Formats: sequence, structure tokens, C-alpha cells
Amino acid sequence: MSKAIEEAQKMVRLMINRESRGPGDRVNAMRRLATRYGLTFNTFWSLTYRPPNDLMCSVYEKIRTAYETELRRAVSVLDHERKLAEEKTRIGEALVSVADLLAGEEVKSVARKGARNDNK
Repeated sequence: MSKAIEEAQKMVRLMINRESRGPGDRVNAMRRLATRYGLTFNTFWSLTYRPPNDLMCSVYEKIRTAYETELRRAVSVLDHERKLAEEKTRIGEALVSVADLLAGEEVKSVARKGARNDNK
């Protein structure tokens, strides 16, 4: 099996897992993705269950483009969720800062409104 087919299988598997709404929805997820990105259902099915011997470059490029679009969509959703968590409470803001720290990103300081650190 060629490297391109293996990569296409990984991309398709990740897209299907992300699109799936639960157990038993894999086939419907394949149909939704095929419709959304102009690929055939058979392309998703064969890459999932019966890998082809060869894959046309145009099909591989469509899969790669679809995968990159799905990644951008996922990052957009994550950014939106992060903003909502930060805006709601100071705890949410602190949790997002801890997540940033664990991910190795620069952490902005969490402002402690109304905190008194008097030693009186």
C-alpha cells in the first residue's frame, strides 16, 4: 500500500470520527462529508473498509483539502469555546490559562479582581 493511500485513510478516518454523531452514524457521516466536499461516498467507504491499490491525485488532493478545511473548522470551534469559557467566570479564565500552560503556550496573567492580600 502506498504512502498516499495510508495518509488518505488517516485523514478520512479522522474526518469521519469528527463528523460522526454517535454509534451507528459512520455511514451517514461519510455521506455528509462526501456531499459537503464533492467526493463520492464510495471513496470514503473504500478508504475506510477496503483500501484501493491506487488513488488518483485529484481525489487525494480533494481529501487533503477537505481535511484541512475540517481542521480549520475545529480550531474555529475551539477558539469560540475558549472565548466563552474565559468570558463567563474567573474560574473559566484560570482553567483556560492552565490549559495553555499544559500545551506549552504563553500564559497571560489572570487578573484577580477584588482580591485582597493584606497581612493585617
